[in-house]
Amino acid sequence: MSLIQEHENEFRDLSKSILKRCENIPDLKGDLKTAEQNTTQNEIDDAAEIVEQMEMEIINLPSSERQSVKARVAGYKKDIKDMEKRLRRAMAALSNSQSARDELFDFDDGDDAREALIDNTQRLDRTSRRLDNGHRAALEAVDVGAGAISELHRQRETIERSRGRLRGMDGDLSASSKLLRGIYNRAIRNRVMTALITGGLILTIIVIAILVATK
Repeated sequence: MSLIQEHENEFRDLSKSILKRCENIPDLKGDLKTAEQNTTQNEIDDAAEIVEQMEMEIINLPSSERQSVKARVAGYKKDIKDMEKRLRRAMAALSNSQSARDELFDFDDGDDAREALIDNTQRLDRTSRRLDNGHRAALEAVDVGAGAISELHRQRETIERSRGRLRGMDGDLSASSKLLRGIYNRAIRNRVMTALITGGLILTIIVIAILVATK
């Protein structure tokens, strides 16, 4: 299945959901009606974004397919305008009576300027929401970057402390090495002194033995 077909399937599913919600809105009141309106408007916005994605994908299609896809996209754009009209009529309807439903799905082509103004306003609202989303994403990226910098700073401090401890240990090792060298040198001197004393004693004994033997 191509990407265009996937978008079209998503658009059809959203369209069915939107039309169903528009039928149910006149039966709701108060917060429930407002919540259903917001949900329906979000789905209409999602459908509009899908159509925009389809428009961007047209350039990647083979030339033999572009015209037919362009025609379908134009039809989807008209469907979106119709869905927005139905949502407005659904919010204006007071009950689920047949007359209210007939009014909901009865479209006339008059007052085009007013409809165009409303469409432009809704388009501006969608753009504003996208800008807000982009702004939030940028702030989140800044927060992530600040967190990463803070973490790097903490790691640097940890490394510096480790280096300080290593330098201290190196100093301790140097002092210990000097102490061991001193002990070793003293041990060597003691051994030399012991050897000299022992040699002297042996020599003295030999001399005495010679003297005794010659008498």
